[in-house]
Amino acid sequence: AGLGLAAMRAEDQGDASRRRSMRIGQGLTVFIVAAIGLVIAWASLGHATVDSGPAVMTGALSLILLVVGAFLGRVAPNPLIGVRTPWNYKSRLAWDRSNRLAGRLFCLVGLAGLIAAPLAPPPYGVTALVAAVIVVAGLSIFESWRVWRADPDRQPF
Repeated sequence: AGLGLAAMRAEDQGDASRRRSMRIGQGLTVFIVAAIGLVIAWASLGHATVDSGPAVMTGALSLILLVVGAFLGRVAPNPLIGVRTPWNYKSRLAWDRSNRLAGRLFCLVGLAGLIAAPLAPPPYGVTALVAAVIVVAGLSIFESWRVWRADPDRQPF
């Protein structure tokens, strides 16, 4: 509801890119909650056995990362969605480049996770995904700072 209200407010102010970002965020939120709910329901109905459960969980998380990464690079500056660092709020170039990098890397991580899900030993698939998400977050934060520092149009703190 909050993202929908923010999108309507942005529409009233004539900010089309912000409205689009809020709608993308709203769609991603609904997708992620529904996907996690389906995985939990699937597991609670007894379909998650010792043999298939971890592979399905790794695949589901990988699919979520793939979808999030596909949309992350198109998000305009906003306080709710994307790589939100102080440097990104002071430079549009830093926002665009760090979110584009995060989106591409999340897509790659999701794709690699989907391919590796049936092959990875049970505890290591999800662990590898979590480690990859931490690395992607760190690289995206570093990229936002690096681009902000080199941007001639940046705003000072």
